[in-house]
Amino acid sequence: MKQLAVNTVFALGSTKLLPASYNAVPEDRQGAFPVVVFSHGAASMRNTYSILCSEFASRGFVVAAVEHADGTACCVQLATGEWKLLQGLGSGAAQEAKCEYRVQECITLAKTLQAMNAGADISSLELSGSAPPSSAFRNMLDMQRLAIMGHSCGGATVAAAVAASDGAAEQAPQEPLLTHFF
Repeated sequence: MKQLAVNTVFALGSTKLLPASYNAVPEDRQGAFPVVVFSHGAASMRNTYSILCSEFASRGFVVAAVEHADGTACCVQLATGEWKLLQGLGSGAAQEAKCEYRVQECITLAKTLQAMNAGADISSLELSGSAPPSSAFRNMLDMQRLAIMGHSCGGATVAAAVAASDGAAEQAPQEPLLTHFF
């Protein structure tokens, strides 16, 4: 009985509503939205940072948070439907391989957003809303104002992603250039 009371008080006292709407239609505005790609820390997941990502979204950014599948997330559901649990960072070559995997996930996400902005048909992508990926963000993203940010291990991922981009995208406008990090 005591545990029930504790759980009830905790639930009632910790309930906060975010001023957000699920699958809301983007506001009618002039210009495209700046984009933030977010990389979570080790032993964490994208949902852990929902308050931070929601704050950026409330300021007019489109925020795409990666759920890293390299074993550094506390848990992740893979595209196959299988669940993968925390396997730790590792050390040496294993840690470097995980960092590279995380970097590629962030770069792939940025390229996917770029393709969605261009209206590309991405048949393997399923969104939670009713709009198909080819029209969900068409001409709505300002990929010239792309930032990548992360916390802890995600911050290291950001630094490595920016270093990996090495300005090559400047010669290829179709490629997003990762130049900003927090």
